[in-house]
Parts: sequence; structure tokens; C-alpha cells
Amino acid sequence: MTVMELFGAMMVVFAPPGVIFWVFVRKSAKLVIVTYAAAFAWLLSTIASSVLWHIVTPLKDSAWWSLSVLIPLQLLFRYLFWLLLKKAERGLNTLGDDGQGVITREKMAFVSGFGFGVMGAVMQFSIVLDAMTGPGTLPSPGCPDDSFFAISALMASCFFLLNVCWTVILYDGLEQRFQRGPGGGVSVPEFKIVFVVASYFFASYLTINNREAGTCAGTLVPLYLLLLFTAVIAWKTADLVVRYKGRILF
Repeated sequence: MTVMELFGAMMVVFAPPGVIFWVFVRKSAKLVIVTYAAAFAWLLSTIASSVLWHIVTPLKDSAWWSLSVLIPLQLLFRYLFWLLLKKAERGLNTLGDDGQGVITREKMAFVSGFGFGVMGAVMQFSIVLDAMTGPGTLPSPGCPDDSFFAISALMASCFFLLNVCWTVILYDGLEQRFQRGPGGGVSVPEFKIVFVVASYFFASYLTINNREAGTCAGTLVPLYLLLLFTAVIAWKTADLVVRYKGRILF
């Protein structure tokens, strides 16, 4: 039973990244470079968070305080990576043509989120995968009738997709804010940035719902509703359309 859960959970978590990489990322060496760089940036943010967690002792006593301090650190690394992309943008476009043409900012934001999400899923789910190699199964604290491994896989997959959408929205907001310059008051770019930060905190706090005697539905349903709403915003932000027989559906 555990072997079946192991491969099932791995498919839930890693099938979406595998499909995206095969269909979209692998075709361009430039996109692969950005993906690996983003994954490395996420790894650096995780290392910095771990060091801070070990140094600041009170963070070990409360998950709420840990998230409140460590989430801004991860967002900071995401912002620093955007600055790095701004400096590397011209250099990437001067590389030899790999058949994909010029890398647009939307593509770079997408594969950056892809890199963040893949590394986040690996870090989030690696410990669970190690536990799944043993005999038997483990019930989820919030819903004893369901497997802890299945719930963890659904959460990891959701956060992978959220990371992609968050990065598309955040980088578009930062780019618009950069092009507009100082001043101008609060407008759409600021709302995009605030939405990403607020939803990042909201989704992260939901992950400790089960530790506080919450239910699995109380965690997964809001997470996937947030994912749906965020995906719509990211879709509109990237100005994508779906066509069928020459007609735009949405």
C-alpha cells in the first residue's frame, strides 16, 4: 500500500512540473538557464531562512512567528532575483538563437516561478517521501480517514502552481512600477504586489491549520480556491487567450 501511495504522491507533486518542463521550458536553453537560476535563488532563501531559524531561538517555539519572519525573507530573495533578471535581460537576448526568439518578460517571470515552485516542492515533499518508504501509512492529523501523504502531496502541488502564478503577477507589478518611476500614487502595480504578499502570507498560514486542530478541508479548499483566483489574475496579467476554431473563448 505504501509503495502505491509513494508513486501516487510523486505523480501528484511532480507530474505538473514535468509536463510544463517538457512542453514549454526544455525547448529553449535560455529558459532552462533562468529556471535553474531561480531554483538556486530559492535554495539560497531556504538556507538563509534555516540559518535565521537556528540563530533566533524564539522562532523555534511558534510556527506563527516563524512564518511571519521567514516569509518576508523569501519574498526578498524573489525581489532580488527580479533585479538580477533586469540586469541579465539584455545579455540573455544576445545569446545565439535557440529557435525560440527573444525571451519576453512574461516568459522569464513564468520560468522563474517554475524554478521557485519546483525547488519549493522538492524541499517541501522530500521529508514526506522519505517517510513513505517504510511499511504502513500515516493518517492526517486533521482528517484521520485520509492519508497524511496524500494531503501533503495535494498541498505541495498547490504551492508549486501558486509559486508560478505569484511570480508572474509580482514581476509584472514590479516591472510596471519600475517603468512608471517614483510618485504617481497607488495604482494597479501596487495592488498586484500587495496581492502577492498578502496571499503568500494567507496560504502559508493555512499550512499550520492542521497543527491547530483544523480540518483538511479547512486547509485544502481555501488553498485551491486561492489558486484558482490567482491563476485567473496571472492569466490576465500575461495577456493570454484561448482560441478555438479561430475564435477567442477567454
